[in-house]
Amino acid sequence: MDFSVNLNPWGPPQILKEHWNDWFRYVSYYPPLDWEFYQKRIALLYNLDQNLILPFNGATQGIYFIARRHQAKKIFVIEPCFTEYARAFNLEGKTVIHSNLLFREGFHSIMSRIERESPDLIVLGNPGNPLGQCLSKKERLILYHWCREKKVALLVDEAFQEFIQEKTSFLPQLNGEDQTLIIIRSLTKYYSLAGLRGGFIVANPSLVEEWKMALEPWSINTLLAVTLDLLASIDLGEFHSLTLQELRNEKRYIEESLGKLFNLFELQPSVVNFYTIRIKAQTSCFYSFLQNQKLIVRFLGDFWGMSNDFFRFSVRTHEENIKLIQVINEYARTL
Repeated sequence: MDFSVNLNPWGPPQILKEHWNDWFRYVSYYPPLDWEFYQKRIALLYNLDQNLILPFNGATQGIYFIARRHQAKKIFVIEPCFTEYARAFNLEGKTVIHSNLLFREGFHSIMSRIERESPDLIVLGNPGNPLGQCLSKKERLILYHWCREKKVALLVDEAFQEFIQEKTSFLPQLNGEDQTLIIIRSLTKYYSLAGLRGGFIVANPSLVEEWKMALEPWSINTLLAVTLDLLASIDLGEFHSLTLQELRNEKRYIEESLGKLFNLFELQPSVVNFYTIRIKAQTSCFYSFLQNQKLIVRFLGDFWGMSNDFFRFSVRTHEENIKLIQVINEYARTL
């Protein structure tokens, strides 16, 4: 069982499975060259102005595209954060500054560091990966208005916003005048479409129009094109309700179960479909124990400022979550 991949276990939407066999013929078709095709359908799916949308072959392609195209030279990453941001900007020869860990340092300390460093661009996870946490509304507005005042770009990763019904999204702050805010979104996590590679950025229309000219043709595959066409044309209310209800139930089960093992594991709070845990004893033994039980989690030693006593696991179906809790309890009994 793979708990290292943080996809929606109740996806993809059932209607995709019903059409899948009919879509085999599309493997021989080139995808649409007209970017407006994708913009229109993403706009319908997310209730956005299509002029704000730039589609990509996965959010990760968007990250590397921004690293290449944006004029920023000094990048400040609020940590912990998805590791591809730092890698993408480093590959372009840009200076990447890492904050101390936000959940240890606190927001006001991070803001003081930002003011001292005077970066050109700030990267924020909202909710962040691997913690699954968000800044408070007051903190988000402080950061946003500081960036606008100082003309510092704010790059916000919102790959998991659907799991919290857009409650902390920066989308309401985006308007035709705002040149600083860039939001990265993904179809991968919530819709469980990792293999189709769907993502997009939301930004000022003038920036979208400029960057659209630099996109490679046929970089989005035909199967994603027909998937978007379908999802944008139907009512997904049942899928949304199922996901949010099941996620709520499973998070309650996981938090209650792991709360009993507080002497061995420190569970970080999370608002989304994954958790980070710090192991308090015998870290290396824990990973080998899980491996012997054929369970995979994501150890976090390669995330900035974190070590191998931290690991992330996704919320899966109830049967899978029961198995994970059973194995963790078995490990606890061996200590």
